[in-house]
Amino acid sequence: MNINAITKHYDKLSTVERFTLLNAALSRGDDTDLITLRQSAPRKTWSIPTTRGLGEAFDFLAMFHIMAMQEYNALHYLLLSLGDDGEAVNIDGYTYMELLEMIQARTLARDIAWREVCKEYNLNADEIIGDCPGAESVRFFVTVMKRYNESYPVEVDPAECLADLRGVIELKRKEWE
Repeated sequence: MNINAITKHYDKLSTVERFTLLNAALSRGDDTDLITLRQSAPRKTWSIPTTRGLGEAFDFLAMFHIMAMQEYNALHYLLLSLGDDGEAVNIDGYTYMELLEMIQARTLARDIAWREVCKEYNLNADEIIGDCPGAESVRFFVTVMKRYNESYPVEVDPAECLADLRGVIELKRKEWE
């Protein structure tokens, strides 16, 4: 088959024909034909609102927030299951209590940062994660950590987490604006 004869008719190919030829060109490593097929394909255009980036950022952050909080929750309950039977538990140089305090501080810092970044955009932090799988267990875990912090306070610094959340929002916004 003469490839030049087919090339002249690339603008008339159906979607299925073009797809088949694209895969054939890809299989044989014919970059020239691949580029020609892609460039000759009909185009569809649409518009996207400028808010798309923010929406995508908060969808991503909500799921990431839930996953991070579930990780802290799992680590917390893992430590509780190990227990500190009076012997000094030492994991990577940290005692049992230091590990519990780190999880408590990170949980509270992430919760504060999440709520702050939502507040900056006039959003309800609980509503944003409301439909995410695991949101209820995260809310419960945060409540437990807040109550625990009343009796056994730890230093909480949400600055690093807040900077990370803001960075993701700006990155996603720039992708769409």
